[in-house]
Order: sequence, then structure tokens, then C-alpha cells
Amino acid sequence: MWLFPESFSESTIADFGNGTGLGMTASGGLAFSSQTFSGITLRQNAYNHVALTRSGRVLTCYVVSLSGNSSSLSLQKATLTLKAKTDADGNYIIQGIPFSGEGSTYSIIPVYGIHEFKPAKALRFVGRNSMVHTADFEDVSSFPSTFGVRAFIRANSMGASVSQILPEIRYLWIQAAAYLGMACLVYRYQFRLMRKATGRRASLGN
Repeated sequence: MWLFPESFSESTIADFGNGTGLGMTASGGLAFSSQTFSGITLRQNAYNHVALTRSGRVLTCYVVSLSGNSSSLSLQKATLTLKAKTDADGNYIIQGIPFSGEGSTYSIIPVYGIHEFKPAKALRFVGRNSMVHTADFEDVSSFPSTFGVRAFIRANSMGASVSQILPEIRYLWIQAAAYLGMACLVYRYQFRLMRKATGRRASLGN
């Protein structure tokens, strides 16, 4: 792309989505997301040709001016990892997956805090004749408040309605009833032990 900056300011040059993009700094530098290409500065009131190339997770920026001056710098960023966020129903789409030659193999890894998933990852081959895939994962984490946490996150972070978190609400009531039943059984058992001990002491007193 060609840039002709008349002045330098914090601004976005190109938005690539998912919170990533190429931006300009107040000093005329270039930055990808929050990381600056140190040593690369645009020429003010002049045409600058900016090009980005990517190889895996390494991003290289080239800047060439009409006067022939050129500079380049590479970044290795975690933000270059292809990713997507699930919606309230757990659906997700990863778009713009590059491949070379006949195709490339990618690992799809689900990540959500300390949760564990089954399978832990899924391998998919992306090529000219293999562009669309599905990969399903099951949350196999075991937490006492899993249903409550899941409902809270879906409602507050994903905008889920009450009807969409109704299964979690039902499970919470079932969980509460189960805990109440176990508490009653434990209390009954302890009460019986206490009555037996009281009866024995009364017998010894007589």
C-alpha cells in the first residue's frame, strides 16, 4: 500500500479484524497491534510503500520511499495465531487460513482458562480442495460451580438470553437438590449416632 502522511498521529492504517491491524505511531513509526516495528519510520510529506509478508507467526514489514530508501523488520507475535471466539451456543468460524503448495496442516486447540477439553486438539489439512472443516470439542472440566460459571459468562460476556442458559439453570437446581439430599442424609446419620450415644450413657447411669 502507498501512504502519504502529511502529519504523524496515533491512527489505524489497516484493520485486519479480531483486534489486529497495522497502525501509525505519533512519531511516524509503524505498529502491528500493540507491538512497534522498531527502526522503521515513515517519511513525512512523501510517498511510502508499505508491504507486509507473513511466514507462520513471523510478520515482516517493508517500507520503501520514492527516493530509494528502504527498511524492514520482522516480528514474531502470538497475535498472528489464527483464532476465533465462540458465540453463546459454542459455534465458531476461523477464516482467512493461508496455505502453501498442496496445502498445510493446522492444529485447532480449544483454550478457556483452566478448563480441559476432549480432544485436546484437532488436526485439519487445509488446501485448495479442502477448504471447509468442522472440529467439535467437549468441555470435560469438573468444577462444583461449572454450570453457574458457564451461565454467568454466557449471559454477561456473550449476551445469551435466559432461554439460552436454561439448561445450566436446570442443572444448578438439580445440583442444589442433590447437595440438600446429601446434607439431610449426613445430618440424619449424625443424629442417629448422637441418639445411640445418649442411650448408652443413660443405660450406664442406671
